[in-house]
Amino acid sequence: MLLERKSYLAFVMLGMIAPVNGLALPYLIGAYNLSLSWAGLLFFAGSLGYITASATYPLLQRLLAVRQLLAVGAVLTAGGLLVLPLMPNWWLVLVASYVVGMGSSVIDVGFNALIADLESERAKPAMNWLHFAFSIGALAGPIVMSRLALWTGQWMVMFWLGTVLFILFTIIWLQTQTVVEDTETSEGSHSQAPSVYSHWGFWLLFAAMFVYCGAETALAGWITTYLASEMSVSVDTAAFGLSLLWGGLTVGRALGGKFSNYLDTKIMLLLLFGGSAISTAVVVAVPNVWSAFITIFLTGFFFSVIFPALMLHGAAMFPKSASIISGGLITSAGLGALVMPALLGFVAEKASLAVGILIVAGLLLVSVGISAALPTERSLTPQQGQTARM
Repeated sequence: MLLERKSYLAFVMLGMIAPVNGLALPYLIGAYNLSLSWAGLLFFAGSLGYITASATYPLLQRLLAVRQLLAVGAVLTAGGLLVLPLMPNWWLVLVASYVVGMGSSVIDVGFNALIADLESERAKPAMNWLHFAFSIGALAGPIVMSRLALWTGQWMVMFWLGTVLFILFTIIWLQTQTVVEDTETSEGSHSQAPSVYSHWGFWLLFAAMFVYCGAETALAGWITTYLASEMSVSVDTAAFGLSLLWGGLTVGRALGGKFSNYLDTKIMLLLLFGGSAISTAVVVAVPNVWSAFITIFLTGFFFSVIFPALMLHGAAMFPKSASIISGGLITSAGLGALVMPALLGFVAEKASLAVGILIVAGLLLVSVGISAALPTERSLTPQQGQTARM
């Protein structure tokens, strides 16, 4: 249980720093005299760092044991957050954001892989509680950081809070000598990578993760604007919709942690993708903002367990390749988060945000078909997983 507890702590911290760029962006725009297009590169640089680390994680694991690699990720995250608001020009800020993205991604991929590689009865609830911990951090982060900035009068403390958190985590993580036992030899993990990537099942999981994370990021980024512009409510009222999206996601993950052992992951994916497709489409069909709030909450609820279910299903399909699956799926998540918010903005400019949201709903519906093509979890024995890698 010690591994799980430390992974939950790490994910609460990841959740807390997740909104820091958005919260600090107005201050950064003023400090560096930026246009909105240049300011947007902050998110791009962080996402690029995330994708770089997740795509290369199996190679990084050849150089360092998991315990040391996760400590390096925490140090990179802490250091990047420390120097980012102190940089003399915008290009160096982007470099620091890239470093933060890399460090955060190492932590994300590493703990997802470690949890996914546990025995099934232990892994299922732990994976859901892991992402529940992230949701708790994401809910608490904006409140804590905004209060700190107000009390101190310094916007830079929003970044430095993350520095303190991840320095503390590094110390806590390294104090325990026997928390992690590498379940994959670096040479074996590397040799399995080509066979995993050549298997059709991996690419089904990759596509489903791309759609899920793209849809979640796109809706989180645009739902406030949609409610304010197309339902004619104040921005303050519209912003409540974003809180409800995260609230539904948090509630769903809490329930997932309790009941995940009772459902096959394929059945969960069918239900969750189907439910999220319907609720996302209904958002643009309801007559008033209060009805929209209910459907937004339901969308977050259906989104909640998709990420851990995809990760667990990948681990069941490819036993002994947890870090490869974790790195590949988190790379897919990063690509979705890069592409789909921009796609939604493009469609909104050419047509409307309502049309863009309906396209997102359609892609979620496609993911129902993708999930249907996956084997059932109970049909995957270790021997079948080994065959899948050949």
